[in-house]
Amino acid sequence: MKFTYRITLLILAIILGYKAWGVPTPPPNLIIILTDDQGYHDVGFNGCKDIPTPNLDSIASNGGLACGFNCRK
Repeated sequence: MKFTYRITLLILAIILGYKAWGVPTPPPNLIIILTDDQGYHDVGFNGCKDIPTPNLDSIASNGGLACGFNCRK
């Protein structure tokens, strides 16, 4: 009985250790940028010429945009 219990615990520890450290997780593939008091045309990819936003422009040109949606409670 003791031997079976110890073997079961050993196998369980190996499986859990493999799950925790063995396989790297992929990076997230969804980024939501939430801003306050920003107009639609305040970023370069929407046509703004006054405010430079090169990083947001790069994200917009290399990814997808979700422009027409509503947030509701």
